[in-house]
Amino acid sequence: MMKRRNRKKIGRNDPCPCGSGKKYKNCCLGKSLPSSPHPSSSGIDKLKAEFVNYNQSELIAMLGGLQVYPENHSHTIRLEAACRVASSIKSIGKRKVNQNHLQNILNKYFPTNGHIGMMEDPPENLFTENIVFHGGNYIVYPGVTDGGSFVLRNLFLAIFHHGEGFPKKFIEIVKTASLSLLTLNNEVAKRMGHSRYMDSPDTLGKEVEVPDANQISSLCNSVI
Repeated sequence: MMKRRNRKKIGRNDPCPCGSGKKYKNCCLGKSLPSSPHPSSSGIDKLKAEFVNYNQSELIAMLGGLQVYPENHSHTIRLEAACRVASSIKSIGKRKVNQNHLQNILNKYFPTNGHIGMMEDPPENLFTENIVFHGGNYIVYPGVTDGGSFVLRNLFLAIFHHGEGFPKKFIEIVKTASLSLLTLNNEVAKRMGHSRYMDSPDTLGKEVEVPDANQISSLCNSVI
């Protein structure tokens, strides 16, 4: 009896087999997917149909708050997609957001094994990190982007310590924008009681978690 040949599955973080030196997820992964347009459009449309009934400001605050909940560190991509859906709604509903219903529809229309859920990877960063800038230390949430805070630190180094060729106006604009973003991150962390260099639990492959009413209130207040 002929045995089926086993082919090793290429991991998203493995080197791409094309030899580019990039990770598979950043190179040829998308090229191997079916060419059907908008494979997740059905889930997006259904989630939007649910979101349209909610108070938009409350909904966006809750979705933003869920992104600074350590248990959802692995689910940032799905939560960011949900935020984009909520922000795209032009009509404003009045219904108060129910956390149990929100958790159900998020995991129903953006499931772990769905197109958007499959884009999630184990976080390559700590949940919180620290960046030193004008005025002191700032706690930041690096998300799931590979080397995000490393890139930011080196941009600051290049612009503010080795940027003699940059116009002064450009440097002032970058300084003002950077201070604003870092201050916002640090304020959210302060409100949440998050310290620098926090880790997060491994929840990859699990559902997006919406905590109880008291925690939800703290999460919303941290980002408003």
